[in-house]
Amino acid sequence: MRLSLKEFSRIFWGMALLALSPVVRGQVGSRIAGTVRDSTGAVVSGARLTLTDIHHGIKQTSVSNEAGRYTFPNLDVGAYIVSTEMAGFKTAVTAALTLEVNQSLDVDIAMEVGQVSEQIKITASAPLLQTSDSQIAGTVENKQLVDLPLASRDFMQVPGWQAGVVETRLQPCGGCATYRRQTERA
Repeated sequence: MRLSLKEFSRIFWGMALLALSPVVRGQVGSRIAGTVRDSTGAVVSGARLTLTDIHHGIKQTSVSNEAGRYTFPNLDVGAYIVSTEMAGFKTAVTAALTLEVNQSLDVDIAMEVGQVSEQIKITASAPLLQTSDSQIAGTVENKQLVDLPLASRDFMQVPGWQAGVVETRLQPCGGCATYRRQTERA
C-alpha cells in the first residue's frame, strides 16, 4: 500500500500533534507537593501517596523520596484529596484541597503510628499565603464575567479585579488617538 504525499502529510502532522500535546498541556499545570513526617517530626521515606480528583474520581500515585518529599505535578484546576499509607502507620487523609490555575500548594502530612486499617483525617489546609514563589494569580469564573457590568465590554478590565494589580494610564502613543494601558502588580 502506497500513501500519497497528501495522506502522508496528514498522518505525519497528526502524529506530531499527538506527541506534542502533553508538552503543551503541561506548561500551565498546578501542583501539590509536601513532606511526609511521623509524629516526632522525622521524615518518612517510601510512603505511598494517592491523589484523588474529587469530581472526576481520577487517581494518581506517588512515593515519598528519601527526604520525605512528594510531588504531584501538572494538575488541572479542581478539588483533590491526598491519602498516605505506610506499614506501621495509620492512613492519613487530607481535607479537600482546591487548586486554581498555575497554583502550587505545599501540603505537609503527619503520620501517626498505628495499623494501616486505622485512618486519621488531616484537617489543616494549605496556607493562604503562597511562599514557594512570587506569583499572583486568580481565576475569574464565567458567572463573574456575565453578571458584572463591564464598561464597553472591555475584557482588559478583568485583570484589575485581582488583588495586587494596579492600572497605570500612559501618555498617548506617538501621534495615535488611543491610550495604552498597562497592568502591573502593586
